[in-house]
Amino acid sequence: MIDKKIEAGKRVAKELFPTEHSIDAAIVGAARFIIAAVEGRKDARLTQGEIHPALVAASESVSTLVQAMGAIASAHDEVVEIRDRHNLPTKGYGCEYSCMPSVAAQQRPDLSIVS
Repeated sequence: MIDKKIEAGKRVAKELFPTEHSIDAAIVGAARFIIAAVEGRKDARLTQGEIHPALVAASESVSTLVQAMGAIASAHDEVVEIRDRHNLPTKGYGCEYSCMPSVAAQQRPDLSIVS
């Protein structure tokens, strides 16, 4: 049974890590777009007012992507907690870093003591 759990964990990790990388790449791309828009405005001799709506939209996209990053990080924390609850190995899933619960996850109160 443990082998099936480890294989399931590997399938989850196979999808999780590319998702994290995609969000990172999207944040970098949006930031580069903002830089290009500001520099392009100067080169094209446009007023700040002309480019402002595009910059507002782009900055909102960065904010949304950062929120997505936080959400997927929380999902990662939950998966790590499931792994630990089932006493599965901490390595072997392809995690690039030490896949331990984040500081935020560690600071959550254990609600089981409330019941």
